[in-house]
Amino acid sequence: MPATIYLATNQVNGKHYVGFTTKSVRYRRQMHQWHAHNGSPFAFHCALRKYGEASFQWTTLETCEDADHALGGIPQPDRRHNSPGQRTAVAQLTLAFWDAYLLGDPAAKSWLASITDRVGSCPMMFAWK
Repeated sequence: MPATIYLATNQVNGKHYVGFTTKSVRYRRQMHQWHAHNGSPFAFHCALRKYGEASFQWTTLETCEDADHALGGIPQPDRRHNSPGQRTAVAQLTLAFWDAYLLGDPAAKSWLASITDRVGSCPMMFAWK
């Protein structure tokens, strides 16, 4: 399945958001704007509200023709608090995805495919597309 990794750069403070989509970047950008407009508490959406859409430059970093994309995430009874190990799990998943699909690392691809319900101490919920 084709997938795109994109970068949104805040031109005011230089901060970056890296995203992944199996839709078009234009569509994903519109969805980020919709979520920001509708009060999403996620940091990137808060930045879109604070600085305005015009303050962000969007760039396509890579298009992966055969990427597997996991639909799911980290279950949390209260979304305001990170579950234990969440930051580490997200970092491991992100780096493994980049290694697998940008660098072509078979070990990273195999590790991603082996994930069922946990990354370290962090519970996960996945449905492979």
